[in-house]
Amino acid sequence: MNKKNNKGFSLIELVIVITIMVILTALLAPQLLRYVEQSRVAKDAVTMDETVRAIELALTSETVSGTYSTGTVDIVYTTAGGTLTGAGLTDKMKDELTVTLGDLTKLPALVSNTYKNAAASFRTIQITDGAKVSYTHPK
Repeated sequence: MNKKNNKGFSLIELVIVITIMVILTALLAPQLLRYVEQSRVAKDAVTMDETVRAIELALTSETVSGTYSTGTVDIVYTTAGGTLTGAGLTDKMKDELTVTLGDLTKLPALVSNTYKNAAASFRTIQITDGAKVSYTHPK
């Protein structure tokens, strides 16, 4: 025997399903946001690491070798890219770094809150003592 008034779900059933979905979303959203930020931090760390390796490669070039200054050269990352500053920056170093890294303002921007909100020292790659390249990741 077929029912002729079977038109679908009742209002109570729909409200219960929507309530369950809202509860599940509320429980899972914070964890998802943490994963998103962790992936952004990892991306920024890789960006900094790759930049350091490129700088080390540029500074071992024969054209620059022996032309280092004893001052400090800083490459400071910002949300818009990088800037090159420092009293120890020679023209040869600047040229070689520009050839290797390209336009520093076109470096990949930092995207994670951990890096963007960190102290400037955590966003700075320093070149000291000739060709020693150092940097620190924020914790």
